[in-house]
Amino acid sequence: MEEKKEIKKPKTVTLKPINIAWLGKRALEESTAENKVSDSELVDRLIDQARLQEESQSPSRQKKTARAVEMAIAI
Repeated sequence: MEEKKEIKKPKTVTLKPINIAWLGKRALEESTAENKVSDSELVDRLIDQARLQEESQSPSRQKKTARAVEMAIAI
């Protein structure tokens, strides 16, 4: 039986200015004098957390969570 390989294309997400401002504020709050947290580092961490949570759920729940994450990032 042939297994179809799904080609995944990278997704581009555009954030609204209010979300960009929130990321900047949150990154500043998490930064210390010794360790500066960047906006992009914070986004990467949030995405990684969502992926880990998604992987630990049932398949039908994963689809709902993945869609919710996409919607949250798009807002």
